[in-house]
Order: sequence, then C-alpha cells, then structure tokens
Amino acid sequence: EVIVEKQGANGIEDRITPEILKGAEAVIFATDISAKDKERFAGLPFIQRRVAEPLRSGKEMIETVLSKPDGYVKADTDGSEQQFDNNKSSAFSQIYRGILTGISYMLPVIVAGGLMIGIGQLGATAFGLEKVIGNPEYATNSNQLIVIFHYLGLYGNMIMKFMYPVFGAFLAYSIADRPGLAPGFIGGAFAAGLHYTFWGVDGGIPSGFFGVLILGIIAGFVAKFLNEKIKLHKNLQAMKPMFLIPGITVLILFFVNYYVVDPVFGGLNAWLQELIIQNQDASAVLLSTIIACLTAFDLGGPVNKAAGAIAIGLAADEIFPLTARVLAIVIPPIGIGLATVLDKYVVKRRVFDENLRVAGTTSIFLGFIAIGEGAIPFMLQNPLITIPINMIGASLGAVTAVLLGAVQWLPLPAIWGWPLVENFWAYAIGLIVGIAFITFANIFVRYGLIKRKENKIK
Repeated sequence: EVIVEKQGANGIEDRITPEILKGAEAVIFATDISAKDKERFAGLPFIQRRVAEPLRSGKEMIETVLSKPDGYVKADTDGSEQQFDNNKSSAFSQIYRGILTGISYMLPVIVAGGLMIGIGQLGATAFGLEKVIGNPEYATNSNQLIVIFHYLGLYGNMIMKFMYPVFGAFLAYSIADRPGLAPGFIGGAFAAGLHYTFWGVDGGIPSGFFGVLILGIIAGFVAKFLNEKIKLHKNLQAMKPMFLIPGITVLILFFVNYYVVDPVFGGLNAWLQELIIQNQDASAVLLSTIIACLTAFDLGGPVNKAAGAIAIGLAADEIFPLTARVLAIVIPPIGIGLATVLDKYVVKRRVFDENLRVAGTTSIFLGFIAIGEGAIPFMLQNPLITIPINMIGASLGAVTAVLLGAVQWLPLPAIWGWPLVENFWAYAIGLIVGIAFITFANIFVRYGLIKRKENKIK
C-alpha cells in the first residue's frame, strides 16, 4: 500500500499523520525541492528522486527503497533540522534542489510585487499618467486616487527588492536547513543591492541573480559544514545555531561579496547593460531567442524556472525587459491547444486522439492565464515533436514582437497583463506568429507521421 502526500503551492495536502505512519516501512521523497516536515519520518529508510521519476519507474523505486535505500531519515535532535542523511547526495544535486527550492519560494514575491505595480499602472492609465506615476510629485497630488496609485507602484517595487533575499534564504535552507536560512537571506540582500542603499553608495550595480546564486550556495554549504563540524557541550548547544553558525557564515559572506561577487558579477551586469545599449538590435534578438527557447523547453519545469529567474533578474536589474519571457510562457499552450481544434479543418481529419483534444481545450484556457503546464500531456506523449516545435514557435513569436518594438518589464504574462505592454500591436503580432507556427507545425508534422504509418501498413 502506498500513501501519497502532496507538497506544492497550496502547502501540504493529504498530510501523512503519525497514525498513518504506524507500520510504515519506508518513505520516498519524489521532489525537486526540499520536502517539508521530514522529521515525521525519522528512522525510516528513504530514497530521494526527481518529482517525475515515479511516472517512469514507480515499481523499481519501491523495490529500491525497501532493499537499497539512500539512507535513513534522522530525528531533529539539536534544532538544526537535518532530518536525513545527505551523504549520498552529490553537491550538484543539492545545489540543483536548492535552486528549485529558492525559485519556488521566490515566485509568490515576484507575483505579489508585479500585481501591485500592475494595479498602480492600470489605475494611472485612467488619468493618462502610466509613464510618470512614479514621479515624487504625485505623492502629494490633490487627487487621493493618484496618490494611492503612486504608492502602489512604489510598494510593488519595494516587494521586488525582497525577491533575491527570499531566493537566497531558501536556496541555503535547502542545503543546510535552518542554519542556512538567515545567512542565505543576507546573501540575497547583497545580491539585491540593499547594502548600497543602506551604506549610501550611489551608482552601485547589484550582482543580481548570479550573485545570489553564488552567495546562497556558499551560505548553504558553509552553514552545513559548521553545523556538522562544531561540537559543543550539551549545555552550550543553543549557541551553535543561534550565534556561531550565522555569525561566522555572514562574516564569510561579507568578504566573499566585497572582494569577489560585487566586483565580478556587478561588473558583469554593468557590462551586459552596456553591451545591450551599444548593440541593441543584435543583443535583443540573441537574448530573446535564448530566453524564449529555455522558457518553452519544459513548460514550467526546472529549465523554464531557471530561465525565468535569469530573465526576471535581468529585468529587475533594468538590463533587459521580460517581453520574450512572457510571450514564451503563453505561446506554446495556446498554440498546441488550437491545433487540436483546427486539425480537422486544415487536413480534413483528426491528428490528436480524444484525450488530447480534451487536454487541448484546457491548454488554450490555461495559456491565456499564463499556465504552460496545460501542454505537458502533449510533451509527454511525443517530446521529440512537441519540444522543438514549442521552442521554435516561442522564439519566432518573441523575436518578432521585440524587433517590432514590444516592451514588457512586468512579470505578468497572463491576459490581464497585456494592457501594460508598450506597443501592444507589436506584442499581438508576435503572439500570433508564434501561436500560428506551433498550431500548423503540430498539425502537419503529426498528419505526416500518420500518413507514413498508414502507407507502411498498406
């Protein structure tokens, strides 16, 4: 008997309770990010695998956890929350899981900040002030609505400043558990450039996403190392997680940031900014293509999230807008969903089975609200067709829109974010181009495969 607990955006669902755990033989952590409340499973053999692995090899995983587990879940004995033995996890896998954990917790901050900015911009549009509402003069306007919209925009920008601290905190937390949380947050504050604000440094360029990646990883592994190596008398145990580990770790982060991260990655951001300014058209095409391809690659999976984090980081550092990113989120699900509707009119027959036609209708709807996962059933059924078509279509649409002058700085790819796009006509043309390519490419490629199969049978 297998009992499954879901951990996602809604928290823990179908929670496994102590009563359910009585008589349990083993636990499988099928997660791409750190699982919550692992101490419940103390003493049980476990394996750690990718979230999609049970779909491919569920039986083998059960046999493995019962015969050759990765280790045994450890009890939380000193407040450090190191609940299971990670000795069999490579440094790369810990970093990978940490990045996905950080992105997972960072996204609500981005959405909340973007929503506040969006409301402020939409409200300002009614007064024709959408491009100047951030100016200080509107903080004392006689119209209270204008004042509110002004501060909502500032509020959203303030929320965005916490994007990197939250990412860094949970990246380090995934590696070192609780001891890494505070140092990771502080590393993220460095990456966001908050130290420039508090130190009164004008013109400092934050290290951004690359900086928080380096500092979060260092914070995690340093905190983990100190937690494992520092041994104190039981009466002094409380000093370790509360004083020694965070104190030593943040001191190390200061020197790493001061001598390495700020000069290297702050300098890199400055160079990228200058490169894009000097070679605007060529750089825009190249960056748009890369971001669009990676975004469309796995429809909300780890590659998509990593590309999103980089794209959002570039936008947050005011280096490059999010136009290609937001288009590449909505183009694939709408395009492939539309293919399931139009196939019978284009090639006079159905090229998708009944289940995929139902999935296609859902995919269209989800695409308009910026959820790419609606197209995953198509990718799972035939990745060699779906993935390349998605990447090419998203790139064509994004590059078309960018070259025609569409600009979107806000992380709002859903339909309600479209009014906030500069030169929406260009955005719409890019959207149509990308969707049309994916729609017709899917229909004709799948139709060709069906005809080839039929000819072989004859």
